[in-house]
Amino acid sequence: MNTETPTVVALGDLTPEQRKQLLIEAKESIKADKEKKKGNYVAFKELAAEFVGRNINALTDLHSVNEKVILSVFEDFNPTLAIRKELYGDSDQNSYTSTLADGSQSITIGYNVTISFDGTEPAGINKIKEYLATLALDNANAKKLSSSLNLLLKPNGKTGMLKPNVVLQLKELRAEYNDEGFDEGIEIIEKAQIFTRTTQYVRGWNYVTNEAGQRKKISFSFSV
Repeated sequence: MNTETPTVVALGDLTPEQRKQLLIEAKESIKADKEKKKGNYVAFKELAAEFVGRNINALTDLHSVNEKVILSVFEDFNPTLAIRKELYGDSDQNSYTSTLADGSQSITIGYNVTISFDGTEPAGINKIKEYLATLALDNANAKKLSSSLNLLLKPNGKTGMLKPNVVLQLKELRAEYNDEGFDEGIEIIEKAQIFTRTTQYVRGWNYVTNEAGQRKKISFSFSV
C-alpha cells in the first residue's frame, strides 16, 4: 500500500511556461465541466418529457374515472343527507362522515374550501393591535409576545390578506387575554371571512382480509 504524501508544489516555484500550461489546463477542465453539465441538462429535459409522455394519458383517464365515481358517491348520499337534515336540522357544513358501528368501513364526502376576506378585516386587526400596544408597555416578555402577534397579523405577501389559519390561532388566545377589544377584533375578522367551496373529495377506509388471512386497513382519498 502506497502511503507517500503527494508532493505539493507552490505556484511561485513554477516557471512562467509551467504556470501558463496550468492555466490552460484549468480553463479546459472548467470548460469540460460546463459542457458536461449542459449535456446533463439536455438529457434531464428529454427524460422528463419522456416520463410525462409515458404516463399522462393513464393519469388523465384515471381522473375521468375518479370524477365519475365521486359524483356518483355524492349523488348516492342524497337520501341519507335528506334524513340527516330531518333529524339534526339543516347545516352548512362542508363534509359528512358515515362509519360502520364496528369501525371497519368509513366514507367521508366533502368539499375543499378556500378562505378569503371581504376587506373589512383591517378594522379588527387594528383593534387587536391597539390592545397589543398596551401589552408592549408592561415588560420585556409582554413586548416580545406583542411583537410575535403583530407578525402573525401581517398580511400574506401575495394576496395582501390575512393568512386563513390566523383566525384559529387568535381564537385560541382569546381566553388567555380576556380583553373586550381583543375579542371584538377577532369577531370582526371572523365575520370578514369568505368561505368558497372548490373541489369535491371522497376519503375513508376499509378493512379487508387478504388470502393469507391478514387484516389490512385500506385508506383512500380522491378529489375532483
